[in-house]
Amino acid sequence: MNIIRSLIALVIIGGLVLTPSVTTTAAATASVSGVVIDADSGEPVVGATVSVAGISNTSAGDGAYLISGVTAGTHDIVGSRAGFRTRNLNSYPIAAGATITQNIALTPDSIEVGSVRGYVVDALSENDLSGIRVELAD
Repeated sequence: MNIIRSLIALVIIGGLVLTPSVTTTAAATASVSGVVIDADSGEPVVGATVSVAGISNTSAGDGAYLISGVTAGTHDIVGSRAGFRTRNLNSYPIAAGATITQNIALTPDSIEVGSVRGYVVDALSENDLSGIRVELAD
């Protein structure tokens, strides 16, 4: 009986020793944070998307962003928002366990301003219609 108990204990202990385990630690990843600003005015850019290594987040009301869980390596840091040119910081080295601060200045897109002239007519009678308001949206 003692031999059987010893064998069972050996199998259980051996199984625990030989069982591979997979663990991940926070030290294997990094965090990237900063503030997204308008390059011309210096004001925060709200709602900008910042992406690193396939992980994205949106800048807050004060322009701040935080991206956690970035794998160590060399990655592009990309900031973008409608009305601004996309900013790409190429080949940025990110070490495991690091907390990187990278502010991003986005340059506003230039918008061409023009004018539209014309008149509105009734489709059936082809008579000019007055008092009609026409709005253009982007």
